[in-house]
Amino acid sequence: MLIFKRGQHCSHLIPVACLMISEVNSDNPKFDEREFVELYYLGGSSISLNGYALVFYNGNGNKAYRVVDLSGHHTDKDGFFLVGSAELQPRPAVPLPPNSVQNGPDAIALYGPSWNPVVEGGNLSSVGLLDAIVYTSGKAQGNAEQLAWVLTPGSPPYVEDEKALEDDESIQRCWLSDNLYTFQTGHPTPGRANNCPPASFPSLRIDRILLGGERPSGSLELGVNTKQGPLTVVVYDTRTDKVSTSVEFQASEVGTATVKMDSTALSKLDGWALAVYEGQATNFPKDSPLSQLQPLDAFVYSGKTNSPSANLTETLTPGRKPFRLGNRTSEGDSFVRRCGVASWTRDPGTFQLLLQRPGESSPCMWYNTCPYDQAYVRETEEPFEPPSQNDNDFLISEVNADSPGSAENEEFVELWHPSGHRMSLNSIWLLLFNGNNGKIYREIELYGYYTDNHGYFLIGSDALNPSFPIPASTIQNGPDAIAIYRSVSPPSSEGPGIPKKGLLDAIVYRVRGSDRDTADLIEALTPGQLPLLEDPAALSGDESLSRCGPDRLNHNSFRVASPTPMKENDCPHPPKELVINELGRISGASGSVFVELMGPRLTPLNGLVLVLFGRGGERHVVPLKDKIREDGFYLLKNESGADCNVDGFAALLEESCHCGISSLHIKGVNLTCISERLYVEGFVLALSEHQREYVAQTLQSEHLPSCTIVQERLYNKGPSLGLQVGLVLTVVLLFALGGAIFFYLYKKKHPQDYYSMELNEQESPIDL
Repeated sequence: MLIFKRGQHCSHLIPVACLMISEVNSDNPKFDEREFVELYYLGGSSISLNGYALVFYNGNGNKAYRVVDLSGHHTDKDGFFLVGSAELQPRPAVPLPPNSVQNGPDAIALYGPSWNPVVEGGNLSSVGLLDAIVYTSGKAQGNAEQLAWVLTPGSPPYVEDEKALEDDESIQRCWLSDNLYTFQTGHPTPGRANNCPPASFPSLRIDRILLGGERPSGSLELGVNTKQGPLTVVVYDTRTDKVSTSVEFQASEVGTATVKMDSTALSKLDGWALAVYEGQATNFPKDSPLSQLQPLDAFVYSGKTNSPSANLTETLTPGRKPFRLGNRTSEGDSFVRRCGVASWTRDPGTFQLLLQRPGESSPCMWYNTCPYDQAYVRETEEPFEPPSQNDNDFLISEVNADSPGSAENEEFVELWHPSGHRMSLNSIWLLLFNGNNGKIYREIELYGYYTDNHGYFLIGSDALNPSFPIPASTIQNGPDAIAIYRSVSPPSSEGPGIPKKGLLDAIVYRVRGSDRDTADLIEALTPGQLPLLEDPAALSGDESLSRCGPDRLNHNSFRVASPTPMKENDCPHPPKELVINELGRISGASGSVFVELMGPRLTPLNGLVLVLFGRGGERHVVPLKDKIREDGFYLLKNESGADCNVDGFAALLEESCHCGISSLHIKGVNLTCISERLYVEGFVLALSEHQREYVAQTLQSEHLPSCTIVQERLYNKGPSLGLQVGLVLTVVLLFALGGAIFFYLYKKKHPQDYYSMELNEQESPIDL
């Protein structure tokens, strides 16, 4: 349920009964006599706290060291409530002895209103949890990972910088955007509004839009951090996705730039959007279509009767929602103002609607929405699973760059965290690269987003209901690349080339006949590998590049499979009942090696592989065929009793394809002969597309030699090589003898020219 509350010259939609932890001061200079925990009720009024409790957890052992029952208390008339040191001013409603709030790594959690209380000394619990802060400091010993895992899943502990300010400091909750909050270090403000200064920004951002009713009117204020120009403000009509008007200006000074808007041209708009581009206004004429250029900043407004199209919203403000005024009315001048402390741009969720009367100011509010989902309060305890040391960073899980049909509205990129739990995507960036020029054509910041409870996150077309929507046909078909980075700033700021710092995972993919266009991407992102091919002919329906292996930055971890967005990938898994039953060598001259599998009878084995490891670390991959026999067994054996040789295989491959292949082209390839079948794993170095096609056709042929022929050729290699060397030496000796005879006869018929010799001596004294 929502109620409308008119605050001090501003309008907000405030959730009812949303109580949150707004500020914590756990470490004071000297004697810790001004510690406190501040709660705030978003209704901004006095409410009963019956049924609520604060629990203080020790990071050393993850036990409750203090429990404060808040029943019988109320917030003050402005919505604040203090628990803290008795010496604190203003005096807290629940006084505590000095040094009662531990410095970290620790946590403070708010529970209620109906829950099973945690007792002092009790275990960490998420039942009845409403809000929590997990914190530590630079001088603290240990970590708070387990506290964060249970109380703030997906978010790391906040590190309080005790050296940030000269005097005392506190941890203050500040509004970012929409329902997102962050914590910042600032001067303590017990019982008062938090001090939440705006974040720094890269170059330019929209700060304030003056409204006339529901439309832009008068001036537009922009924050300028870097001098630049020419720039153009473009206003779009969301009914048509076309330009309504454009105004050119110069950002000639750092500070605030004011752009005068044509109110007459905007008077009939029901829904509108603003975007600031680099370039001249002539590039954006009236009634021209939505530009595909990336704006420096943008704001999309949803009218009362007209909602903006998904294409316009996702192009201008990717992953964000349009700003809605609803049925709110203005008294006097009104404007929307950037109030969230988010560092990113192109997000209408960072703005608030403010009303201003003559001679009165209209400040931002440090809060806007409830920081947690009131509908989701856990009622049962889940088994505690501590974070694994093997849980690394995010991976690219699945990519569908080319969906059937001309609309291509089922494209997506799926990310996954190996922990398999809900994780924050703060500092994660997704970059899309164009294979034709090696440049970034889309850079997406995922700050403020979280995976689902299984670690999945989907960026894709609106038809898939993704976590982060992008316009249809955004992901290019290939030859291109997709990469994810962990970085506090845009990876593109590293320089003009392909960024390498902070690279977590990447894939380079292609269409048929485009291998050469991926060379730069391969070298920078996945060196020494061949690009992946999302083959549209591989499956009868749609297909994707799905991760089936754990190795990051490794194309061998992917295979073509059916798309499974936000679900487990469609990878072959051995049945649990299928086991290796016996491994050995048959006695006798042949010494044949065998592997026996046992499992449910008639179990299909297509798509599974058996991996054999040699003493030197070499690996042989043997694809399994057919199915388990009626008796429940499956036998693999090496009839020849010998391993295949790369030199011999290269010679036979060249005999079959006549394409200039030698052992150097297949260096590092693993060969295995089992049951007179030759299995090959590795990369073939092709010097041209023509050569690659010949090799591919030959390897797919059913007329390749068997292992027996390979071994026979290898056994005969020594004599044939000796004969070849002998023939070469004979030819060389004959040529040498012929040359000597020719030189003797020539000198005999042509005596020396002494005059020429004399001239040469004069011109070349260094030869003397």
